[in-house]
Amino acid sequence: MQKNSTWFYTLYVFVSLLVAPVVRFLSVYYTSYALAGVYLVLTLLSVCAIAWESLKIKRYAETFEFKNPFHLELFSYIASAGLFINFVVQCVLLFNAFKLHKTAPTYILPMIMSGICALISSGYFVIIGFSFGNKNYDFREFRLIHVVPMLWAISCIFNLIELSTGFEKSIDSNLKYVMIFMLVCFFYSFALEIDKKGNARRTTVLFARLYSYFSVLYFVDRLVLVLTYKANVLSGENAMALTGLMLCGFTFFFEKNILHSYYTSLEKEGANKE
Repeated sequence: MQKNSTWFYTLYVFVSLLVAPVVRFLSVYYTSYALAGVYLVLTLLSVCAIAWESLKIKRYAETFEFKNPFHLELFSYIASAGLFINFVVQCVLLFNAFKLHKTAPTYILPMIMSGICALISSGYFVIIGFSFGNKNYDFREFRLIHVVPMLWAISCIFNLIELSTGFEKSIDSNLKYVMIFMLVCFFYSFALEIDKKGNARRTTVLFARLYSYFSVLYFVDRLVLVLTYKANVLSGENAMALTGLMLCGFTFFFEKNILHSYYTSLEKEGANKE
């Protein structure tokens, strides 16, 4: 029964990710409250479906199962590369800021913090990759840097705050900030799981799924804007969307690994009862 509902949830979210770009494409050419409403309702229903599916299970399996079929070491390295891209972007933005004499602390400091945290987090995900690739290596021993990815995501919120006008930009900005907020929540839950050690929290699965959903939605949104010549290919927002998508690979399969362990344990329990 649980697997059937999971398939229904997966199908709905997948269909919503297919329909949303079509609605977004139309909204670029036709500024309409009806289209905005459809997009909002579609997104909210997906969030509700994700929340229901994530929270209905009372007790998940072990959080960190290093021996897994999802190649999490590969996706850790991809996430590391995405964070390094963000580090390079922050360096370029910082250089341009000094070049244009935009040196106000409120403008510069979030950029510096974001760049430093992105570089450290990039190295951190390499260590995570080592752990999933070699069961004798455990990234959880590096306690001092577990919160750095969360600090990077928080600095991105401050770094990306800017006033937007126009319908298409408001959708774009809202998706970006929701995506980063979900990433903050995921990294916070991830750090708690490391300190706790044991079965995964339901909120960890929830935020992993929500972040994965919004990161794909934001990437597709930026892709639509580029294809319709509404955005520059080399913009900072597109770089952020790319980094978000590369992190999504890790969060998506990290959550799938927890579910795989959960259903495997259920099958073992059922076999033992027989």
